[in-house]
Amino acid sequence: SDSQVSDAVRYELDPDALFKTSVALDYTIVAVTPPGDRQPVESWGVLRLNPHADPVPTEHVVIIQHPNGGPKQIVLTANAVLQVKRPYLHYSTDTMAGSSGSPVFNDMWQVIALHHAVGPTLKLAGASQYSNEGVLLSAIKSDLGSIWPG
Repeated sequence: SDSQVSDAVRYELDPDALFKTSVALDYTIVAVTPPGDRQPVESWGVLRLNPHADPVPTEHVVIIQHPNGGPKQIVLTANAVLQVKRPYLHYSTDTMAGSSGSPVFNDMWQVIALHHAVGPTLKLAGASQYSNEGVLLSAIKSDLGSIWPG
């Protein structure tokens, strides 16, 4: 496997074309300016968004993060949904500082939430459980209305 870290590619944003933000749901969507002579944005691939796949407790989730702007890290183990409390999803998946906005995937590699913050300590089966918190895509889709992609 290739363990080399690729050079970063920077893109300019075009908020005049599209800009939507929500403090309550902790997301921002901004259009990307066509890259000109840089690598096309499409060359990175596309994430499949599924705002209709709110998970249930014990379902498995995976987070791909770039903590503190560093190299990509994938959290594959100990990743269980602990509770869904709209608009939030609480899970046991461990994340690192600076990972807010990372996609939360279900087992079919569909994005179902965006990582948001450290979650509350939950009381589950009489024991305290550390959690992390994501914002459900179903809540973001509802907030975006006609701006939702697709």
